[in-house]
Amino acid sequence: MGGILNNKIGGFLFLSLLSFTAFFGSMLMMGPLIPLMFIRPLAFRHINDNLMVLWLTLPVLFLEVIFGVKCRVSGDRLSKSERSVIMMNHRTRLDWMFFWIPLFSLSSVRSEKIILKNELKHLPGPGWAMQIASYIFLKRRWEQDKEWLAMMLDYFCDMRYNAQYLIFPEGTDYTDDSKNKSDSYANKYNLPKYEYVLHPRTTGFKFIMDHLRKHEAVDAIYDVTVAYPDRIPVGGEMDIFKAKLPNEVHYHVKRYDIKSLPQDTNYEDWCVERWKEKEVQLMEYYTGDKRFVSSSSTGDGVDRGYVSAISITLFLALVYWIFFLCFIVCLLVYTSIAWWHTLIVGLFFTGVGIFYGGMERLMVNAYNWHVGRTTREKSS
Repeated sequence: MGGILNNKIGGFLFLSLLSFTAFFGSMLMMGPLIPLMFIRPLAFRHINDNLMVLWLTLPVLFLEVIFGVKCRVSGDRLSKSERSVIMMNHRTRLDWMFFWIPLFSLSSVRSEKIILKNELKHLPGPGWAMQIASYIFLKRRWEQDKEWLAMMLDYFCDMRYNAQYLIFPEGTDYTDDSKNKSDSYANKYNLPKYEYVLHPRTTGFKFIMDHLRKHEAVDAIYDVTVAYPDRIPVGGEMDIFKAKLPNEVHYHVKRYDIKSLPQDTNYEDWCVERWKEKEVQLMEYYTGDKRFVSSSSTGDGVDRGYVSAISITLFLALVYWIFFLCFIVCLLVYTSIAWWHTLIVGLFFTGVGIFYGGMERLMVNAYNWHVGRTTREKSS
């Protein structure tokens, strides 16, 4: 690797720092803003999104500076001003984390809302922060997920939020077990077996697209293909701990203007077709010179080269976190206030998660209550 640290010390430091800052950041930075959720929900959304961006500077700085991970991007340009759905193949459990580098440099992480499995929301610290950041957690039980997806999408649509929804239609990362399940699915329905992707689960993607399009709340779909030219981090978080991260991650982006798709598009079939293309694309990539190639005349063949998120802003954010960590240590050593505050807010987050379904559910209901109350006040 080309980074400063390439051993377990760097991996341990990375995971420890992210966990520590996420835990105390959610406690001491996001926690005190909870009352704002009920009286100024738009301000609550705006401030917490920016706090999330501030925290995301840490993994990006570590990936680029400490571990030397480089991201190469080809294809169409990402736009931070569009309301969009970003769909990506799920080669490893870390695809979304590496994708923060292109988002920081070419688009925006502020409006990115990742669609995740429900278990992640219960992680003390990172899970609480993602709840407040309004990431969308799914239980993989469609009758429940359908209702919750509609509530979250309505929440963003109602406040005219320029969201970028990141979804992995395959539903899980590519492993031997998930590959076998995908092959069994192919055998059952007489479909081709894939070697580089899994057969996508299209129900959720179709629902999201139909819902957003009905509300005229989507401008484009970004079809992103991720590939690893040298080392595939199949171990997920353990690969971070062992510092076994790839030297490079390649992303290929193809943009579909929503106006170019017929109003009655069957997004299930449309998604399946994109995955057929991904299989061919990735086969050519891995059996060739490990570069994404396209002969399209729409601009999606452009190789934008290596992108970097490193900037003065990110280093200023690092200075902030250094002072924040020193401040937290001083509070914990010299006063009991921080301990009591952490205990109370932590119990609140935990209780809301157990008895109410999570902070994001409370946030959506608080927004709906506030909008309903405001509407009644104006009409009275």
